[in-house]
Amino acid sequence: MQTPILAALALVAQLAATPAAAQDIGTPDEIAQDSTHRPTLRDLCSDRPGLDTPACTVDPGRLQMELGLGDWTLDRQPDQRTDTITAGDVLLRYGVTPTTELRLGWTTFGHVRTRDTQTGAIDTVQGVGDLTLGVKQNLRHPAEGKTGLAVAVLPFVTLPTGHSQVGAGDWGAGLILPTSYKLDDTVSLELSPKWTPP
Repeated sequence: MQTPILAALALVAQLAATPAAAQDIGTPDEIAQDSTHRPTLRDLCSDRPGLDTPACTVDPGRLQMELGLGDWTLDRQPDQRTDTITAGDVLLRYGVTPTTELRLGWTTFGHVRTRDTQTGAIDTVQGVGDLTLGVKQNLRHPAEGKTGLAVAVLPFVTLPTGHSQVGAGDWGAGLILPTSYKLDDTVSLELSPKWTPP
């Protein structure tokens, strides 16, 4: 069962160790130079707000911080209702190469309220969330060019730093395959399949 994620990690390691291959990945608008003959910075491409993970990576040597002020999720089951509120979701992204970035994510505060619909009993838990570390390796179009296909792989691990109900409560790992296809400047299709070991 772990063969797909091991193969993906091997592919990421191979691509990260081959800087010559990364030079063939960009499109002209992604490697344009300014009058000082230095590569121009890419347009801002953020993970937030959104439900997917973009395939783009941060420019090398640049640190990008994204902050989610608040989020509310409702999970309604036949026997209970769970409201989860998070605040201060922080994501740090640092560009290592033109196609590779390091990522650190953390939820600074979470509040979980569970109500039993049969008895009316309420259970409330709050605290910090888990810490997530990841490496995104772009395979095609690290700046998600004006049109075309952009693909990346994002292996990650989750450290159980948070409360068990606010976070996962255990170590975890997985792999996301951020993929997008831009038809033009206004229309794009995006997909972020995620695999986690059972």
